[in-house]
Amino acid sequence: PSLQDHLIEQLTELELLPLQRPAVEYLIEHIDDRGFLSTSLTDLARLSEGEFELAELEDALIFLQQMDPPGIGARDFKECLLLQIPK
Repeated sequence: PSLQDHLIEQLTELELLPLQRPAVEYLIEHIDDRGFLSTSLTDLARLSEGEFELAELEDALIFLQQMDPPGIGARDFKECLLLQIPK
């Protein structure tokens, strides 16, 4: 399975509101092969053509970054490392 498939499978384990799931799925679609979210949330909100507001994507990113593998959804290398620090 692809990285996106692995992430979609994990969605069932998250306690998401019905309106949050599509936003997390949208972010998963934009994860690159390295697991990074290389397009800014502002640009993704614009590209969604009104389907998602920036605030919705910011909330969705919090959920995405809690998924496995650690560091998923980071926007740069520094954030990736910070996300991997055990809490």
